[in-house]
Amino acid sequence: MPQDDDAGYKLLFSAPEVVRDLVLGFIPEIRGLEELKMTLAEKFDQWAEDYKKKGRQEGRQEGRQEGIQEGQQKGRLEGETLILQRLLFRRFGPLSQEVLARIASASEPEITSWVDRVLEANCIEEVFNVSLPSH
Repeated sequence: MPQDDDAGYKLLFSAPEVVRDLVLGFIPEIRGLEELKMTLAEKFDQWAEDYKKKGRQEGRQEGRQEGIQEGQQKGRLEGETLILQRLLFRRFGPLSQEVLARIASASEPEITSWVDRVLEANCIEEVFNVSLPSH
């Protein structure tokens, strides 16, 4: 994004009439070259600060959005994990520490496939075995 802005600024400041209009529009009565330099320096500092502030705001917004998405994904995984544990318990009885550890370290796609297999499995081992016959 900054590269697009840089190209835009270069194009903007390459036209002398645009620069003149900008200077006259943003800078009230200038009494001399030194005052012009000081005023321009102040304006550029202000524009730079505004640009940084905008960048920080955009960065915070992106960070919030990423955090929300991560939280939603984590929540879905936790929910699916609890459903899998509950279905396994109801179908096959108490779960061993080995099964709980395997579930805890599983990825979301693994959990989802195991939830799907619970209904067709004859024993808990078949839930975790990929070779179940499909209909």
